[in-house]
Amino acid sequence: MDKPSKVLCTCSKCTEHTVFDSGQEHNGRFLRPKTALQHRENDIWTQRVRDDQQETEISSTILLASASDQPSTRRLNSPLPVRPRDLVIGNVDTSQGSLDREKETSSEDLSRMHGPLVETGGMSHVFPEPLGGRSDVDNSGGSELHGGSASSSQAAGPPTAELVGRRLRVLSELQSSVDKMCRLVPNYAKLAFNAVPTSFDEPVPHPSTPGFGTLYTWLQDQTRYVSEDLVPIGDRGMDQTRLALLRRLTLEIERLEGLKEKAWAEHLVTHIIRTQMPDTDEKGPLLIKTSKYKGASYAATLEPFVLAGLLMAVVLHSLAATARIPAQYVLQVLKVVLHGAFMFCNSSFGRAVTSLTPEQDDILRRLPADITTVIEKLGLEPDFVRFACCPTCDSTYSPDPEKPGDPYPHTCSFRETDKPVCGTPLVYPKGRTLKGKKEVAYEAFKIFPFRSPTSWLADFLSRPGMRKLLNNSWIQKEVLEGVVRDILDSDAVRSFPGPDGKTPFSLQPNDSLHLVFSLFVDWFNPFGNKKAGKSHSVGVVYLALNNLPGHLRYRAENMCLVAVIPGPHEPELHRLNHFLRPLVDDLIILWHRGIHLSDTSVEGGLLFVRAALIPLVCDVPALRKTGGFAGHMSTHFCSLCELPKADINELDREKWTRHNRAQHLRYAARWCDAKTEAAREAEFKLHGIRWSELLRLDYWDPTRFAVVDAMHNLFLGELRHHCRDVWGLDIKDKGGDGPQVEPHTPEQQRAQLDRIRSALLGGHRNPLDKVRKGYIVAVAQLNGVLPKEGNIVKQAYVDALLIWAKNKSVIKLPPVLDEPTTDFHGPGDAGALSKSRIIDRETIEHIRRDIVATQFPSWMERPPRNFGSPSHGKLKADQWRTVCTVSLVITLCRLWGVRSAPDERKRLLENFVHLVCAVDLATRRSMSPERITRFDGHIREYLSSLRTLFNHSLVPNHHLSLHLHEFLRSFGPVHGWWTFPFERFNGLLARLNTNSRSEHMALTFIKYFYIGANLRGLFMSYEWPDTSVFKSMMNAFNEAFSTFSSGTRIGDFQPYELTSGRPCVADYNEKKEEALPPAVYSKLVTLLSSPTAPFSSTHSPVRLHPILNDQVNYVPRVQHGGVTFATRRSGMRDSFIVFDGSSQGDPSRTFPRAGQITDIFLHGRTENGNPILQYFAVVEEYVPLRESDVVKDPYRKFPDLQTRLFYRRSRPSPHVIALDTIRAHFAALFYKPDDIDEECVAVRSLDRD
Repeated sequence: MDKPSKVLCTCSKCTEHTVFDSGQEHNGRFLRPKTALQHRENDIWTQRVRDDQQETEISSTILLASASDQPSTRRLNSPLPVRPRDLVIGNVDTSQGSLDREKETSSEDLSRMHGPLVETGGMSHVFPEPLGGRSDVDNSGGSELHGGSASSSQAAGPPTAELVGRRLRVLSELQSSVDKMCRLVPNYAKLAFNAVPTSFDEPVPHPSTPGFGTLYTWLQDQTRYVSEDLVPIGDRGMDQTRLALLRRLTLEIERLEGLKEKAWAEHLVTHIIRTQMPDTDEKGPLLIKTSKYKGASYAATLEPFVLAGLLMAVVLHSLAATARIPAQYVLQVLKVVLHGAFMFCNSSFGRAVTSLTPEQDDILRRLPADITTVIEKLGLEPDFVRFACCPTCDSTYSPDPEKPGDPYPHTCSFRETDKPVCGTPLVYPKGRTLKGKKEVAYEAFKIFPFRSPTSWLADFLSRPGMRKLLNNSWIQKEVLEGVVRDILDSDAVRSFPGPDGKTPFSLQPNDSLHLVFSLFVDWFNPFGNKKAGKSHSVGVVYLALNNLPGHLRYRAENMCLVAVIPGPHEPELHRLNHFLRPLVDDLIILWHRGIHLSDTSVEGGLLFVRAALIPLVCDVPALRKTGGFAGHMSTHFCSLCELPKADINELDREKWTRHNRAQHLRYAARWCDAKTEAAREAEFKLHGIRWSELLRLDYWDPTRFAVVDAMHNLFLGELRHHCRDVWGLDIKDKGGDGPQVEPHTPEQQRAQLDRIRSALLGGHRNPLDKVRKGYIVAVAQLNGVLPKEGNIVKQAYVDALLIWAKNKSVIKLPPVLDEPTTDFHGPGDAGALSKSRIIDRETIEHIRRDIVATQFPSWMERPPRNFGSPSHGKLKADQWRTVCTVSLVITLCRLWGVRSAPDERKRLLENFVHLVCAVDLATRRSMSPERITRFDGHIREYLSSLRTLFNHSLVPNHHLSLHLHEFLRSFGPVHGWWTFPFERFNGLLARLNTNSRSEHMALTFIKYFYIGANLRGLFMSYEWPDTSVFKSMMNAFNEAFSTFSSGTRIGDFQPYELTSGRPCVADYNEKKEEALPPAVYSKLVTLLSSPTAPFSSTHSPVRLHPILNDQVNYVPRVQHGGVTFATRRSGMRDSFIVFDGSSQGDPSRTFPRAGQITDIFLHGRTENGNPILQYFAVVEEYVPLRESDVVKDPYRKFPDLQTRLFYRRSRPSPHVIALDTIRAHFAALFYKPDDIDEECVAVRSLDRD
């Protein structure tokens, strides 16, 4: 075998192979000379590393042995202090006799570890050797020598400079010894055990690794020595240094404990799990080794103020989008500030200090100078896989870990149906230098970053307290029968069967976790939707863990960003399956095999985890692509039933054909198995279904789990469609910022009508295009002409009139109006309404004035003041919700709901109110069968009256809203399965700094999303000192980098159980106590007194019961239920509330009381021996309407609208209420109704529970 261009490589790896050359057998492989040389260099480098490690281990053993006791006299776990006199260092005997003979030599040797020895009271201590003999030692303030207390030292006077100097030498050398010794057992050390475990309950033994036990005992000895023998001497600097050294020793012992427990956990799992499940790699659970929460170990070695400084730099770099170079500058400034602070503190001791203490110098020396080093040490960067992605067909290829320089195929090999193999190049060569040698590596043109859910779970479940939190997630809370407050309590999740098909997945065995995920897929433009010339689309795939409580579920640090789909364009149709395949592979493992997390040191036990993906939460286009459904504009427009597009106006559900999962799977398989593209297209036309990777999950039902997203369906769908397409609020001649429209006089009206007649008789379109729409609609209505499919735009009316008038010789014209008008209409015909007449200029002006005058709470973004004009731009979902369900309700009811309003306006109002009530009921934070029935009744009545009033053709969103009741029954409140929080995360990603290069964006997004998320997790989980300074820092962090921005109440992202800000003792300040006014105090006594805990007033002459304290702390605002409530003086917008209790004079329906908060106070008391701190509010209640005025309330006939009129005046005496009785804020508009004698306030309750 002639190999002229290759040589035989006999490196450590290649010798495992056998080759034949010229009939002879050789160990090795024939490789190119350059490759063989690289292998040889790798072997040399590996051997050097092993030699260095061996040398280090030998040195460690010698050093540890020199620092330990003689085996014959040493007890490993001796509870008594071990004195330095028992030590033997080298061949030097440190007993009393030899100490006298070799005092100088042994002292010098011992100073390397403990410092020189000094003899006092028959004991040998490691103290600096006294100068001038024994008498000098005794006269120097003998607390250090005789074990006296710090107080006795201080009583004898300040320590001498000589004593301080000796103490400094002792502490400095001991600190140096600690540094050197602890490096011998690093965090990455591999510990071994001789013991063979038999159960999980065995105590953790000492490792058999040489040096570990000796170092552990040495640290314990030094801890006892410093705490018992090196007592404080009364010098502030030295005493603080001593305490710092004690903390360091304690942390090192804890570090060794953690290493030991972690190593034992892995050892235990290896022996027990593998013994019980020998086929784990194939059929049993997937074994994943976990470790302590990333960054916690390094953070524990830092002083809190140092960690805060490092996190400041990372916060600026990751969350505030500061570039790397400015972040480096921040780190250098931090070092300067710490250095200056240390020097200032040192100089305050009363002596000139020109250098730092060893501890201070160590802090500055260990401070990283590079922001990437900080991120690495804190464990903030995520662990993700870089797939190569084909630029042509989007096929993905995982990297080969054995070939780091050339991990991917060079060309795409994907092929489907009868198409040829793709063949697109996947990689390009790029030179690099590795170990001083230049070589060629290959990088992918397009990278698809993927974070494995199993990897994410391993990190996530290693957080302190997380396992316990999730373990209790399936414990159902006590609720009213039939009321569901969270998706985890819903019927679809509770009845979801486990892998055996019988046992509910919600039944969680001991030492196991059953987790339920929601999947969200979407695309966004990283350059913003309004930036010209930057059409770009990047995809994101999120998993939300539904087992988390509602107030934690949608925090960035608790979200799993599975993947970022690279741009610049969305994958076409079923090509999204390439990006879903790695995710589904992981989900199959999590369902069928489950995973074992091997680190039993995390909350004390082995953990078995199974997980399921249930709801798919997307907007309509993304849902159709992800689930394999046809688009919403196709013939098969519905993903839940088989109603054809031609019958979209059919409201009778009995006529909707449904199919189940088995049928869906059969249709999808036929499409997937088709041999040609033509055959696939034919299959798709039959049912509108393609194959989706999600169908590989044998439990996932596309007919039940692909949900209708309420945010897009109701806010961006129904509400926006009604305003823009039904009412025409976006047309330019309805007022706004454009030119004013001049009213037409009766003579001008006649001229316009004559122009229409002439154009129709002559068949001319151009003259009709110049006539205002009101005239066109009036002529069409009078002659019985309607546009096709209920289309009510002007052009549709023109087309219909021209077709109708072809064979007509007479055109009927409506009479002109008596007054000038900008909006011409026919007399009294309300059967078919023109949207050009629905919201006229006068109505728009009323709406805008009311928007300005309405008091909205601070969590609700005020609608644009120029609403109804194109100049206000694109409204967000929460803005559509606010303007339609609050502003339009307040204004249109007071205009169209009064007795004097025209009947057509009343019918328009009733139609709109049905939609508002449906939206309001569907988006409550709790759900019941009765509420679902009311929602469904409102949405059906809205669509039915929409057809009657306008002959309006329905759109897919209308039809999907008729399916929404199914998901409310299955999954409960929409807050557990809508896209609001995910859309916010897209906004966070879009604000990250990138280099605007498409090939790098996906990597940047996933990297910095996790850096920010892990940073938040570390920031919130770290145990900061309980001081006001650190509390202020935490509050500032939360305020600056909260996941959710203003615009929508944070509770709208969460299920019912929002945490309230309950007061603690630290919140009460006795120095700021004030006495309550007698009237308010009397109300408080009445409120708090009960048969079991009665109170007497401090003003009462008869005191039969305990006196209720009348001293309180007044506060301007308080957090409750996720929102802020404030007094009238400090926050007018947050002071309007509705609270429990039926209003007097309201005979028709129970409605909460309404009022305004004047004061908030914190009160302390004792009940049955228990101290209680509680917030209370003083409220001025608005007076309800009298019986004679109730019938004049335009809001009252719509009970589900949650809106009422009250008189603006308040009751004579205020109420004192507990915060728990507050239901919600209300939006307030003060105005004088025409038929009521006094000014009123429109109370639009914002109670969404």
